[in-house]
Amino acid sequence: MNPRKTCRMESFYRSKKVIEKKETSVMQHGITALFSTACYSSVGNGENMKPLLLLSTYFTLSYAQYLVNLDANKEDFKTCFVPTDNETIYDHSIQSLNETTSITFNDYRDKVLLLVNQEPGSNAKEILNGIKYVRPGNGFVPNFQLTKKVEVNGKNQNPIYVFLKKSCPATKDEFSNRAKLYYDQLHSRDVRWNWEKFLIEPFSGIPFKRYAANFEPKNIAYDIELLISHKLAFIDSENVEYNVTSN
Repeated sequence: MNPRKTCRMESFYRSKKVIEKKETSVMQHGITALFSTACYSSVGNGENMKPLLLLSTYFTLSYAQYLVNLDANKEDFKTCFVPTDNETIYDHSIQSLNETTSITFNDYRDKVLLLVNQEPGSNAKEILNGIKYVRPGNGFVPNFQLTKKVEVNGKNQNPIYVFLKKSCPATKDEFSNRAKLYYDQLHSRDVRWNWEKFLIEPFSGIPFKRYAANFEPKNIAYDIELLISHKLAFIDSENVEYNVTSN
C-alpha cells in the first residue's frame, strides 16, 4: 500500500479508537494527532510537513472543547464501526425534494456529509412550510439539499438507510409508544425519531457517528472539524514528494 495512505488510515483509526473508548484526555488526542505528523514525516519531506504539524496542534485544541461536552452527551451518540463490505455512501443516489433532479452522493466524495431525517410531510410544499413556520420555524429557509420523502424503517426502507444503520448502532434502546409507529418489522437499529443524524467521512464514504434526535447540532461541529483536519492532512500528504524505496 502507498505509505502516505497507510499513514492516513492508521492515524485516522487511532483517533476513532480513542473516541470509541470515550477517552476524556486531551493529551491522548494530542498524541494521536502528533502521530499523524510523525508518520507522514517519516515517508516525506520534513519541510513540507509543517502544515501537518499545525493541523495536529489545531486538532488537539479544538477537541479540548469537544471533550468538555462529551460526558453530557455520551448517551446521545454512537460511533459507527468499519463495514465488513465495500459499500459506501457513494454507491447511492436519491431524488431531490421536488423530484426533478437526482442527488448523487459520489459528487460529494471529498466532503464531510451530515445526513438528517427530518419532519414528515406528504409533499415538498408541506415539508418546506413545516421547516419555515414550525420547526425550526421563524422563517427558516434551508441552504442545503433536501430530498424526497422516503421511508427510513421497515420493509420499504430506503437503501441509503439500510446502509447507514448496518454500521451504526441505535442511539436509544427503547422505542416510542407502539401506537405512534407507522411501520412493521421493528429492528434494534431503527431510527427512533425525526432529526436523527449520520456523519459521513470524506473519501471513504462510510458512517463516522450517529446522533440522537436531541443531540445539539452545534456539538457536531467538533466531529466535523476532526474529519476536516484529517482530510486536509491527507490532501497535503498527496502533494508531498516521497522518497520511498522498495526491496
